[in-house]
Amino acid sequence: MPIKSIDKDKIQLFYRDDCPDCKKIFKQIYLHNLIKQDIQFINLKPINNRHYIDEYNIHTVPTFIYKNKAYAGTNTAHLNKFLTGE
Repeated sequence: MPIKSIDKDKIQLFYRDDCPDCKKIFKQIYLHNLIKQDIQFINLKPINNRHYIDEYNIHTVPTFIYKNKAYAGTNTAHLNKFLTGE
């Protein structure tokens, strides 16, 4: 489903629903977002969302972007630090 616009006040999670690494962290991210509601999920698999790959210079998924910070990967400790703003 295409995203109409990026919510700059939220963390953007760029992922693909067929990505094993994305599936690996999904439960952690989903639970975090249930509480905080601060993540915008953007699936890069649909053609209509692929323009974000160039627009945000995404090289791998999952990639998290918030303001001027980015994290790409599945390391739980690094991900927790990114999600909590540390």
